[in-house]
Amino acid sequence: MLKLENICFSYEKQNKILKNISLDIKKGAKTVFLGENGSGKSTLFFLLNGLLKPDSGEIYFNGEKLKYKKKDLENLRKKVGIVFQDPEVQIFAPTVYQEMAYGLQNLNYSNEKIEQKISEISTELNMKKLLEKPCHHLSYGQKKRVTIASILAMEPEILVLDEPTAWLDFKNIKKTLEMIKNLCKRGKTLVISTHDIDFAYEVADYIYILNEGQIVKQGTRYEIFDDFNFLKKLNLDVPKILKVKEFLKQKNIDILEYYEFLEKKFK
Repeated sequence: MLKLENICFSYEKQNKILKNISLDIKKGAKTVFLGENGSGKSTLFFLLNGLLKPDSGEIYFNGEKLKYKKKDLENLRKKVGIVFQDPEVQIFAPTVYQEMAYGLQNLNYSNEKIEQKISEISTELNMKKLLEKPCHHLSYGQKKRVTIASILAMEPEILVLDEPTAWLDFKNIKKTLEMIKNLCKRGKTLVISTHDIDFAYEVADYIYILNEGQIVKQGTRYEIFDDFNFLKKLNLDVPKILKVKEFLKQKNIDILEYYEFLEKKFK
């Protein structure tokens, strides 16, 4: 659906941020990017919807090469919606309703269509009570949901989420996870960067690990997390569930029996 071939990018000529990046985003999949701060994840995301242009390499959307003409970029940005890590840099309208309406107005939707889309999305994300609230009165978690809702309202084919759980408490992380699962049930294609390894392990269909601007490993979550030492070298944690499994294995404890014990204990 979205394909990159040998992409290189630099903000300064002598300092390459991305080096020969090749990847393939599959339709309907949850593709997750892992890597330390500075590994190039956010820069890569800006390339995905044409906010940045690569120094070299090609980007294809639905089999067609991106040409970086105004019309091509406008079309790409309609179909690839990006939600920034910090909602404060994305929200600018006075109220939640106006924030969600802004993108739709730019797409020349009628007032009736705008009202319909906002009603649908706010219902889906359980945000109807927020619509008339001033954006600056919202909690951080609510602001995150507003930025996601405002992009979803424009019906992108691919939703790009840069650190969707950053600085969220457990309750809001759980809400975000539920929202992502519901979007996937609708067939939405999701591209996600995160530092939350447990979150990545739970949602990912396919994972890319970036280090110093290069893809150093890719595969399913089972392929990615099969080498604890490799993850540690890249300063990445191991999902808690795998730590528990490894501990039980070393102690020669039957995992199924232990799970049944926990089920009874916490009923």
